[in-house]
Amino acid sequence: MKRIWLILYLTLFSCEDTKNDDGYSFPKLSKETVFNSDGTINREIIYRWDGNVRKGYRARNGIETDTLSSLCRYNQYGGILEYTSYNLSGDVNGKTVYERDKWKILSYKKYNRSDELSSHNIFEWDGLTAREIDAKSNSLIYTHIYDEKSNKIYEKFELQTFEYITTWEWDPKYRQRLLNYTVGPNSFAEGVSISYEWIGNKCIGKNIDGTLSGDSWEVNEFDDRIKYTGRSGRVFIQEYLDERFEPYFTPDI
Repeated sequence: MKRIWLILYLTLFSCEDTKNDDGYSFPKLSKETVFNSDGTINREIIYRWDGNVRKGYRARNGIETDTLSSLCRYNQYGGILEYTSYNLSGDVNGKTVYERDKWKILSYKKYNRSDELSSHNIFEWDGLTAREIDAKSNSLIYTHIYDEKSNKIYEKFELQTFEYITTWEWDPKYRQRLLNYTVGPNSFAEGVSISYEWIGNKCIGKNIDGTLSGDSWEVNEFDDRIKYTGRSGRVFIQEYLDERFEPYFTPDI
């Protein structure tokens, strides 16, 4: 079940974006604050930019420290090319290197803290459908389907005799406003089906029986997520720079 909610969180937060006059573009994150359910601060990260390179520094009570938490390098469209995470001691936790075509991932390699290659996956694209393949075993792991705005609408995980399917439905009038999220049942977890009700720039999630799912979020006028509350009660607050990346998609007018 934790994996299911992690997938949803990453889907919602890995590609924050806005629509400007030239099309859709990804913004630049400037700060993230995470609160525990009791209101205490879990972590604060302040992001410093140099062109398309972003460094995240840990903060205490709003004051930036010199402790690096992450380093990201992006292409001109805001697609991550390299992500390195650091532990509290400043040592590298791991690194992921991506090959991309605008927002589309063509391949990625993950390295452990000893800089040893731990995994290498390749994406074979046919339009907006991608087959994610383990480069070492040449076996299919995932099938992904996206819409033209880069939102994922379908994912099938396959591992020998085990598989599960996840689907997302997005409001076509907006860049990224989720309406429905489902995960099919499998041998390890029950199925999940959540609908999202929007009132202005805020939404709440509801289970199939009408009870609250426990997650909700708020967006700004550009559909950038500025607040997300998870089922555990943990709250994520995100802030952005005015500067954004080059548009990666221009819709038909």
